[in-house]
Amino acid sequence: MWGVFCVVVGVAHSNGPTISMYTAVDWEVTLTGPPPSNPFDLSLVTAIGTFSSPAGNPIDIHPFYYQNYTRHQNTDGSERLEPLNSSHFRIRFTPEVPGVWTWKLHGCTVAGVTEGSFVAVSTGRRSFVRVAKNGQFFSAGDVPIFLLGQDIVFPGRDPILTTYNYTNSYKFANWGTYMYDVYLTRMATNGGNFVRLWIGLSCNETGATPLSLAGGPAGSFGKYDLEAAWRIEYIVGLAERLGINVLLCFEAQQSLQMLFNASVYASINGGPLEKPQQWWESPQIQKELEQRFEYVISRYGHSTAVFSWQLFNEWNDWPGFEESRALEISKGLTSFIRRTDPYNHLIHNSFGADPLPVFYSDIQFATFHRYGASDMAEYAISHIQPLGSASGIPFFWEEFGLSAAGPTDGTTWWTRDAANVHVHNAMWASAVSGAAGGAMHWWWHEFDDHNAYLEFGPVRTFVNRLPLLNRTWIFIDSTPETPQARCNTTAIPSAHFNTAAGKVLDHFVATDAVSCEQACCNLPECDGWVYTTSQVKDSFAPCQVGGKCCWLKENVGAADILPFANTTAGVERGVLPWSASGIIGHGQSLKNDTFAMWLRNPSHTWEGQQSAEAQATIGPISIPIPNMQPGSYLIEIVDTTNGNVSTSLNVVVGVDEILVVPTPPFKRDCALFGTRQGL
Repeated sequence: MWGVFCVVVGVAHSNGPTISMYTAVDWEVTLTGPPPSNPFDLSLVTAIGTFSSPAGNPIDIHPFYYQNYTRHQNTDGSERLEPLNSSHFRIRFTPEVPGVWTWKLHGCTVAGVTEGSFVAVSTGRRSFVRVAKNGQFFSAGDVPIFLLGQDIVFPGRDPILTTYNYTNSYKFANWGTYMYDVYLTRMATNGGNFVRLWIGLSCNETGATPLSLAGGPAGSFGKYDLEAAWRIEYIVGLAERLGINVLLCFEAQQSLQMLFNASVYASINGGPLEKPQQWWESPQIQKELEQRFEYVISRYGHSTAVFSWQLFNEWNDWPGFEESRALEISKGLTSFIRRTDPYNHLIHNSFGADPLPVFYSDIQFATFHRYGASDMAEYAISHIQPLGSASGIPFFWEEFGLSAAGPTDGTTWWTRDAANVHVHNAMWASAVSGAAGGAMHWWWHEFDDHNAYLEFGPVRTFVNRLPLLNRTWIFIDSTPETPQARCNTTAIPSAHFNTAAGKVLDHFVATDAVSCEQACCNLPECDGWVYTTSQVKDSFAPCQVGGKCCWLKENVGAADILPFANTTAGVERGVLPWSASGIIGHGQSLKNDTFAMWLRNPSHTWEGQQSAEAQATIGPISIPIPNMQPGSYLIEIVDTTNGNVSTSLNVVVGVDEILVVPTPPFKRDCALFGTRQGL
């Protein structure tokens, strides 16, 4: 044991300093005595700090092993770290309530400054992130945290892709933390606030990254790389200054897959495993995992920028994964973290593709991974809403890209998407599907090369309008059935018209041949497209009969009834398909009073963006928003290229009526935000 003598260094006096809430006290702790065989194993260090709140509640904090560095940037841009002073132990603690806190170091001989007090005061600094009270989003106190960001999981060359004979050649590939200076600043400047880091890939130098805490040149099984630890700390500090939330992923499936022979877990490298499948039953693995979590919590947990601990990346892809055993390990680890982490950071686990429902009780939010979708928007909308509803916890798309292979993304596919359509569509679809954040792109170097950061700003401006925290949100899909697919070339049956009055007789419940109009009239709301005569093909107007949507044709005669889908007006004004989805929200009254919608041309995908259909103008159209309470609504139509309001209008909806929002013509997409007046 180490801790025969301990003293806090750098505290001028034991009483009286004042600090801000959510700001860490950070002290060097001098420990003397026989050094532990492993300074990263905190069970070998007897010293412990106890911080007692103004109410007298004690919180125990472990010191952690630390080496400071100064960084230098070489002429080629690469990073070089030089040790600054000697390695030592430090202790950090962040107070979360105001008032007088007392502290004491114990488990060691009393000498020097080993106890004292400080006053924590409220200065408006942000608190730790929690799941919001509505269970759908995140918040820091009463500040909503809608996540917009990227996977920027490590700097330097990619050891995973190297196994496929692909080596990174990006301009910032060897910049280390200097790369994060560039990328995170660009992200934050454009409205991004979230980044995912991998501190795993626990391999020797062949398979490690500059952030491989349990690997790298100085790492071995159970002993950590202090340079990697310093880089992680630097990035967390940078993120805190920029207002960015950091997810720390402890290990990735690749360490036990293609990189196993380079990993610290392999017996050939001094680890406990002869083969990767032994990971699941190894007591040494279990002990080291807990040791690593404890070290990371003690070193980085003080920062409010730390958003979440992520146990593993794509856990169900690990060799030998078996659900019941994995669930047992998951419960043990999450229980350990909750006992160890005094700040109650969010806990998460990642799975390849969709998450496994049996693990929902162990995590506080869920994510999914998917690459290569031809229609990113459709994939987001079809997955986020049902998976989010099934899990009952916040949900978002954690990894996406044009492909799961870097060379394809960077040199082939993205060259076909210079406009970043796949990024735009995935983010906007996420924002209106009830997701707790936007879709996160995996290929961070390509993301930077194509300046896709510009897609963050408009989404951020839009979601900042939404009262995310004080509403309960429900997904809606107002996309009509496609008139082309429904109508074909079927003409309106003349039996359905009163030619004398020039009006529709009924809502098409006759038993004769099914027409597209019958399908329309079976909808609870109107598509918004009605044609008049063949001579006036541009004249469209909505028509409701008996609460049903019907087609109105004035001065009808059997001779001039034309196939709807073949009319010029139909092609120009209503036949092109469109998609409308979004969320509606209610407060304590349980009556919906707010909505956010995204309208898009579904032909405008990253693959199809150059087609005539993708370039066509859609509308004007009318969007039905069901289940809204009566009243006057201010509707703002938003330009998705900048997030600004292009048009505002007022729409009144009566009792038992559907709110119908008329929109001007648009290309590609637009967004709507509506709120009932007088709230």
